[in-house]
Amino acid sequence: PAAPRPEVAWSRARQRFHALRGEYAAFECDPMQVLHRPALADVSVGSTARFVDAFAEAQALETDAFPPGQHAANFAQAVDRAERAWRAAVEAADRIRLSGLSPAERGSVERVIKLLTTARDSASDPERLAAYARARAELAKLDRAGVVHLPRTAQAALDEAARGALPA
Repeated sequence: PAAPRPEVAWSRARQRFHALRGEYAAFECDPMQVLHRPALADVSVGSTARFVDAFAEAQALETDAFPPGQHAANFAQAVDRAERAWRAAVEAADRIRLSGLSPAERGSVERVIKLLTTARDSASDPERLAAYARARAELAKLDRAGVVHLPRTAQAALDEAARGALPA
């Protein structure tokens, strides 16, 4: 089959990039995902660093309108690299999970996951608020110790969930 016209290829690459950006943003905004895959938020992990670099390259090449010359093809190639790097980083994070942590650190992360699950599922405001407060305190200790880094967007989502709705 004939290759699509450059405008069509660029448009498809742009759609793929937006989908990738959405997937990455969803990860970075979800504290539970970050706790289950901490390596995906850690740029000292090679696969994550490669993804961040590839993503930044594609983002730098993205334009709102079809670009002139070789730019569109460069963008499409950068999106391809970013997608491959994302898949590799996710697979690596799934393999790594919490294996790089000491038993005590792993226990702390698992405790935070349980607290966040309790907070999310609780129908009792006092129990929900207490679980969020304990989870946030544990996460702050883990972050200070350099064990797990929660991206600012995930921290903001956690803060928002902890605030919840005002009582009627």
